[in-house]
Amino acid sequence: MEKYLSKEHKQPIMQRKLIKQGDGALTVTLPKKWTKEKNLEAHDIVDIDETEDGIVISAVGKKKEKTITVDVSEYNTRMIMNIIYQSYRLGFDTISLSFAHEEQYEAIQEVTKTLIGFEVVEKNKNKCTLQNIAEPDETKFEVMLRKIFLQIIQLSEDIVNNFDKNILKQINETKLQVDKLTNYARRAVIRSNKSSLLYEIIAKLSVISHGYVYLYQYSVNKKLKKLGIIIEHISEANKLMRTYYDAFYKKDFKLLYEIGVTKTKLFQKNDELLEKGKDAVVLSYIREIIRNVQLNATVTIGYLLPSY
Repeated sequence: MEKYLSKEHKQPIMQRKLIKQGDGALTVTLPKKWTKEKNLEAHDIVDIDETEDGIVISAVGKKKEKTITVDVSEYNTRMIMNIIYQSYRLGFDTISLSFAHEEQYEAIQEVTKTLIGFEVVEKNKNKCTLQNIAEPDETKFEVMLRKIFLQIIQLSEDIVNNFDKNILKQINETKLQVDKLTNYARRAVIRSNKSSLLYEIIAKLSVISHGYVYLYQYSVNKKLKKLGIIIEHISEANKLMRTYYDAFYKKDFKLLYEIGVTKTKLFQKNDELLEKGKDAVVLSYIREIIRNVQLNATVTIGYLLPSY
């Protein structure tokens, strides 16, 4: 009798008797509850992978369409955005919304721009429906994840090189692209049952990108000039982000360790600049970026340990 082992507990999840076929092959039945959850029927395809612990069977066939209906008529733009984002990230394919006035519908349309593959497919007087009509293939996940890293690095360099100029339109367009990718990546993590630590890493990458954008928006609005010591400090934060990118893809624990050491040094410098009366708002954004890079490095240790 073959045992299927839980990777975490090394204990049998269930047991099934092997049945011999006419050609000598052995077959095993799959539990009804599992096939129902995965929306599988006879003749559908499943993946069978051999691991050190045994055989892993996973569903690759049809995914059941998920629908959610929410009344957002009493909420402001921020709350509407959060509801739509979380519904999208949780893997819903159709999101039906009831709203009270056109301003709320306009907010819904704006949020939809950051959802890859989703569009408003129906609108009545006080209701609309967002639907998944062209979602990317989840096999492209790794490509999109790397693109998130590279776009944030490019964003950081654009800000340093144009700190005393106004390329706000370009920066906001980059933010939109990063938001699209990080929203989709979190959705893909949940739908494919990837590590929850990877979800946290992607969420922090989104926060890091926002830190850069808000820093630049503030500098443009206040018409700040290129302050050498501030630019130097941003550049140091940028180097930390590039180190994190290298550490993540090289699976390099020494680089992850260096990020923690460097973060402490940069915080000391940040404190000194604040004490000297340098621009507190810009410094606070830089500090936030440094802190979130270091936090992501910590989470990445846990993410990489199983394959280390």
